[in-house]
Amino acid sequence: VARCVTEPIQPHLLDMMVRCLGVMRDVRVLFVWNANYVQASPGRRNELRQQTRKLFVYCASTKMLNVISVYNDFESDGHYYTYSYFPSFHLERKKLEDSCFPNRLKNMQGAALRTLPDQNEPRSIVWRDRWGHLQIGGYMAKVIETFACHHNATISYPKLLVPDVTYEYDVVFS
Repeated sequence: VARCVTEPIQPHLLDMMVRCLGVMRDVRVLFVWNANYVQASPGRRNELRQQTRKLFVYCASTKMLNVISVYNDFESDGHYYTYSYFPSFHLERKKLEDSCFPNRLKNMQGAALRTLPDQNEPRSIVWRDRWGHLQIGGYMAKVIETFACHHNATISYPKLLVPDVTYEYDVVFS
């Protein structure tokens, strides 16, 4: 997807694009600013960086992973801009020779995956062993553990894990 953006950035104008993408958050998106960066004054460059940050904060809030931004004169500058979630949100300035859309989930740098066992055997189950230690099992629990290990993530449980207690999805995702 390619999208032209103007200043000041108005994230609500991007809502339709996000709705059209639906749950496809791995779509590659290129934003082209209707502004020049190379010949801009230092104050103007600062304004442009702030607008880019605002755009990327919006993209991060909508869980869009593969987003880059360029200015009209990007060829003479030789750079593009993007952001990363990991280990925390930050902007990145990259050379055109760099991979524009790397696998963002390849190394999550210890970021937390929020999940809860659903207590439906055989998917996931919580119990206490004979020594009273909390245990989590089931094939879905193993899938999530394997994903976290493979992508250098950690697992976080937003609610207290209690054997034989299930949570409704609206409680889990609130």
